[in-house]
Amino acid sequence: MPLAQGQQAWQKQLMFNVLMVSIGGPETFLRLYRDRDAEFAEGPEVATVFQALADARVMTEGSNAQEWNIAARMVIEGQAGGQIMGDWVQGEFTQAGLAAGEDFTCLLGLGEHEYIAAAGDAFYFPLIEDPAVVEAQDNVARVILDPATQVAFTAAKGALPVRRDVELQDPTPCMQAGIEALQAGQVVDSVNSLVSPDTLGQITDLVVEFLADPDFSVEESQAEFAQIIATAD
Repeated sequence: MPLAQGQQAWQKQLMFNVLMVSIGGPETFLRLYRDRDAEFAEGPEVATVFQALADARVMTEGSNAQEWNIAARMVIEGQAGGQIMGDWVQGEFTQAGLAAGEDFTCLLGLGEHEYIAAAGDAFYFPLIEDPAVVEAQDNVARVILDPATQVAFTAAKGALPVRRDVELQDPTPCMQAGIEALQAGQVVDSVNSLVSPDTLGQITDLVVEFLADPDFSVEESQAEFAQIIATAD
């Protein structure tokens, strides 16, 4: 199979927006999600992205993987040629005993527009008056953000550290590519921070429907996408 793709809705939305940045370019991405330019959404630049999504629909045909790590396993075991996923997927490959740059490689921005989207998980602590609880919360935060913790965690996961002042030990070629992109400012905001959950939900539903139905045309899907952008919040 040319392209492994998990069947969870968030994975399909992720692939679509990776194509939007990588093929359409960061200007296209921001003009849609930051500027909400519905007229632009109907144009040829976005049509190119939807055609790429149609090509991906063909390349992932027959995939029954659900979770992202199962799709990664297909690549690891030679059942698929590649996968579109975040930098965290590298951890699956290294845990399987494969070496970045030797057994597998990474194409930042699919080798086109080499940008990354800044996003990540976050830890939140409830506001509590008890000084002992506050001290414990501070200790947890201190451990998470300690440079040694960041180095060990990112080495195991394969993602980039949240601190810019952390020097990674022997970063893989994939991690090095991400670091260089950060240093060069080749970063776009995550779509999650540019549009509301409702708007993103509408886009996700559209992408899921498009990828599931080979008769859903590029023209029809793009027209529906433009309508979503027209009412985006």
